[in-house]
Amino acid sequence: MRVSAFSRPPLVLGYYFPDWTSGVAALAAIATSEATLPSLVLRDPAETAFHPTADMPPERLAAYLGRVYGYRADRVCRASIGFEGSRWQVRRQRSRVGRLVRRHGGVAAGRQQDDPRAERGTETCEAFAPWSRLTDLRDGVLASAHRAFASAGGRGTIRCRLSHAHHSGARLRFAVTCEPPPRWSLRQACLEQGVEV
Repeated sequence: MRVSAFSRPPLVLGYYFPDWTSGVAALAAIATSEATLPSLVLRDPAETAFHPTADMPPERLAAYLGRVYGYRADRVCRASIGFEGSRWQVRRQRSRVGRLVRRHGGVAAGRQQDDPRAERGTETCEAFAPWSRLTDLRDGVLASAHRAFASAGGRGTIRCRLSHAHHSGARLRFAVTCEPPPRWSLRQACLEQGVEV
């Protein structure tokens, strides 16, 4: 008789942070710790609002985080962190991650499922940067996008998601939607920040 190991699917849990800076600092601490995790994702405030969880309306969530933790609705960022292994391994990893999340002002939100939403007419670009440069990269690309929106006389949104995190840094995925489309390149805006796309 052959006995094969049973592999459980990763457990993905949600965490909230008061702002992008604290979220990046927490994920950097997790990625450079001894924790071995299949996925680390952080959504900036615009991405958090665009992809709400399916279990709570965004307005109720913002009100709750503001009332209980003092978070500002326009700054809240949501992270999704995956855990895998035996029950003991998952419990140990969750404990380690939980300490680092709390150290950076974050709170655990339990299991979460994204509310899927189509992204029609969206331009995207991904760029890698070391942990120390991620916030400057995001700020620079967002500032360039908002200048382009203003010059085009249109209304646009730009969102950012951190993923593919490891010891040396992470990848940021930008998504832009604007009507009318500006005479501007998201890829060029990333390259102007001196990073690899």
